[in-house]
Amino acid sequence: MILAVHMLFGAAAGATIHEPSGAFALAFATHYFLDSLPHREYEIPNVESIRFHSFSKTLPDFLKIAADLCAGAFALWLLAPQQQAPFYLIALGITAALPDAISFLHFLTPNNPMLAAQKRFHKKIHIHQNKKETPWGLGLGTQIVVIFASIALILFPPF
Repeated sequence: MILAVHMLFGAAAGATIHEPSGAFALAFATHYFLDSLPHREYEIPNVESIRFHSFSKTLPDFLKIAADLCAGAFALWLLAPQQQAPFYLIALGITAALPDAISFLHFLTPNNPMLAAQKRFHKKIHIHQNKKETPWGLGLGTQIVVIFASIALILFPPF
């Protein structure tokens, strides 16, 4: 899944819980749930092997990631109900994207056992080990459904 979709769904799910620690825990957990669904995403090969590349070679990948994060934050800002601070939804969204950030830390320090364990779990949870096995139509369709479900949860909360 792209980060914006993780952010939208994590914020939407977390916002249904009125106790902040539970909301943030749920937002974090949604990342793994979404990664278990069929999806496609953009390639960032230079980030995944950052220890072997110069900054100038990894910059285009980091710009993709930054644009993705900004798109998610902007969408949450626009969708935030009047009675709810947009910063709370954005914080939930960032929390939902954290497992990918933790995986990035593993790329930097592959010998860290805690980061390695999270990376193994994160990789194992994906429906396909090779994301290219998922057809584009199914992968994008899944994300579109998640986006609409997220918007509905934010605009029309069940509680």
